[in-house]
Amino acid sequence: MTLPLIQVNVTQDGQSRAVLQPFRAEIVEGAHIGVIGPNGAGKTTFLRALAGLDRSPHISVAMDGQKLSDMPRQQIARLMAFLPQSDEADRTFRARDYISLARLAVPGWHKGLMQAAAATCGITDLLDRQLGALSGGERQKVMLARCLAQQPRILLLDEPTNHLDVASRIKILHLLRELPITVICVLHDLALVPEFTSRLLLFDKGALIADASPDTIFQSDDFRTTFRLTATEITGDDGRRGYLFAPHP
Repeated sequence: MTLPLIQVNVTQDGQSRAVLQPFRAEIVEGAHIGVIGPNGAGKTTFLRALAGLDRSPHISVAMDGQKLSDMPRQQIARLMAFLPQSDEADRTFRARDYISLARLAVPGWHKGLMQAAAATCGITDLLDRQLGALSGGERQKVMLARCLAQQPRILLLDEPTNHLDVASRIKILHLLRELPITVICVLHDLALVPEFTSRLLLFDKGALIADASPDTIFQSDDFRTTFRLTATEITGDDGRRGYLFAPHP
């Protein structure tokens, strides 16, 4: 039996309103999990709780059986990397210097880790450019490279395909799918979910309402009610399966 790497327990004492509603979830080492839901569903709150950025008394997160709230920030930074929707980094930073910020979290960090992360994300040719001179998609890849340079066991991403064109979105999701670490990713583009994961968490109004495969969730009443969309499965000429979404009456 594989023991869970991450255990999440959300409670509510009845006297105050928590953003997330009560639920329990377990995530095993190496899992790749997508998180979906409409705006305001609680996706980012859930991700921030996993990252140790939300110390609400209602949310208990344990890693390898140790409570996140008992860990110093340095230990958390060695364990996981978090990619938010946006990063207010100094736009005069060169890409290589921004990625090298990973050294603050990793003892024994060396330049080779920055170069390897840049190569993985396909941005080696951008290393000497300032962040302010990059497109939104290029900055997103630099931010991801900084996370990978930490060599985390757990990678948390909040809509990492923002600002990317469709081809780049698919490449990033394929890259994430192949990473040999635990990856938990909030996804906005539902059509690209199958490119990344075989397990989805569906949130709505702060509640975890479904935890299943994309096929199961997309065909469920919970999905149709939450998104007001109907999902139709399609198969391309290359045999790859996907979904088309249309308004649900």
